[in-house]
Amino acid sequence: MRSAQSRLPLGVVARCKCMTGVLKRKFVNAPFFAGALLLLCALTFYYFAVLRIDYSKTTLLDPGPVDSVEYFAQSKALLRDGRPQLQIGYDKLPSRFPVGYPVLMLPWLKILPESDSILAPFRTNQTLGLLLLVVTFGFYTYLAKPLAGGIAALLLTTLPGFITFSRSSLSEITASMLIVLAFMFAHLGLAEERRWKIYASAVLLGLSLNVRIQSLFFVPLLLAMALFPVKGMRLRWFLHCAAVPIVFLVAASPVLILNTVEFNSPFKTGYNFWVPYWVENHLLFSLHYIPSTTARLWKEFALWPNEYSVTHIFGTGTSFVPAFIVLVCVGFFFLRPARFVVCGFLAGLTFLGATASFRFADGRLYLPLLILLVAVAVLPVTWRQKIFWW
Repeated sequence: MRSAQSRLPLGVVARCKCMTGVLKRKFVNAPFFAGALLLLCALTFYYFAVLRIDYSKTTLLDPGPVDSVEYFAQSKALLRDGRPQLQIGYDKLPSRFPVGYPVLMLPWLKILPESDSILAPFRTNQTLGLLLLVVTFGFYTYLAKPLAGGIAALLLTTLPGFITFSRSSLSEITASMLIVLAFMFAHLGLAEERRWKIYASAVLLGLSLNVRIQSLFFVPLLLAMALFPVKGMRLRWFLHCAAVPIVFLVAASPVLILNTVEFNSPFKTGYNFWVPYWVENHLLFSLHYIPSTTARLWKEFALWPNEYSVTHIFGTGTSFVPAFIVLVCVGFFFLRPARFVVCGFLAGLTFLGATASFRFADGRLYLPLLILLVAVAVLPVTWRQKIFWW
């Protein structure tokens, strides 16, 4: 007995196949268009919240945080003398902070007229924040999850800490950008079994130390190379595991070399020069600091008034909202065991523990971790994606 399809005219069969192809293309393109629409919403919000600010009509140009003054002075000194030093009278002194963020200001210092050069730190962060939004969507689209990419971009642009420091003159967004890229490449390296991407992750993580020393606590991410599937000789696997920390140190070497030149030790910073009493006579990390840090984070979660910080200058006074944390907590239940989840979780937990036990912990220090948690917050939102589209 002939099938029903064989009894149909050839023209009808061809039209049916053509319609099936069209429907498949529509189903494939629908998530991309939805994700692109969400990205457009995120970019629109970012434009009005960050890019459209006329700093001359605000108090944001007032250098309230001394940090921003030192960053700008370092960048001007680099452009003028080739050395990141602070000039006070006739004395040229080292800064407390690494040189990575001032280096990224240099293109804007050259582009902007001298009268507007004060905007260089702000323009740098605005550009990096915009780039981070686009990279987030592009990363998920590369993974064939454009709808998740659009949702991630929207969650990111509505994260108070992201908006706050994208419109600031501080280095948090710069360090966060490099750390997020390091996590992306580590994920791709394990998922696609490409070692060079894990090496790229080590380079990016090493470069982030030239912006914020606290990035060191994300170093467990480099366990991705040790968790790489072993195929062939174990000696080759061992050599790659040994090479990753070397690549990491080479990428971090500018700040280590600069510290050695200025302070005769790669492990001393400008804080040892400016405030040696606080650095050398106090424990910088202790479990005794965790209760006060936890109380500060709880105040942000409960939307209670908190002590004055730079988030009051550049933003709303908070780095996250309770709904985001609840979404992240739900998202952890959707995580599937995988090699990248192991090293990523260890890196995040190490950073959280080290920051919470830091004597001078501030809410802004958690920004890289908050941005990384966007990937977890996306999971429950996109849980029904397949059912919805297919």
